[in-house]
Amino acid sequence: MLTFLDTDVAITFLTNQEDPFTKEAAEIMFLCGERKLTGYLAMHITAYFGAKVNKR
Repeated sequence: MLTFLDTDVAITFLTNQEDPFTKEAAEIMFLCGERKLTGYLAMHITAYFGAKVNKR
């Protein structure tokens, strides 16, 4: 199954931040890792991720 992952799903998973959807984000990323789900991210996530992490 192909899916476009929202930037916040990736950010929540990568930063392990406390969020109401942390468990679901991890499950989605796990499915991608197991190749049961094909997830695509927008290229601008790198800039967004950098800004979000540096703000912490």
